[in-house]
Amino acid sequence: MPVLFIDFSFKTRVHFFFLLLPLVYKNKRRIVNDAQDIVLNDAMKDPTNDATNNATNNATYTAINDATNNATNDTTNNTTNDTTNDATNDIMNNAMGTIF
Repeated sequence: MPVLFIDFSFKTRVHFFFLLLPLVYKNKRRIVNDAQDIVLNDAMKDPTNDATNNATNNATYTAINDATNNATNDTTNNTTNDTTNDATNDIMNNAMGTIF
């Protein structure tokens, strides 16, 4: 019965390495290409997402800002008007009391 002898000498290992190298390189290149495709696809999607997000954020910010400003202005105006009216009424009442 013949015995199969496999030679694992240094020379044999070097030959196997160089025979398998193109397969490894080809696989690595495919992985790099796939990664580049993913990056490019994401880069193409990002401007659309950015535009949508910016529009949404701007609209939300504007709405909140307007509501806050309106509330602040209303409060300030009411307080100022009330204070002015009270002061004017006090002056007029005192003046009228002095005259009559």
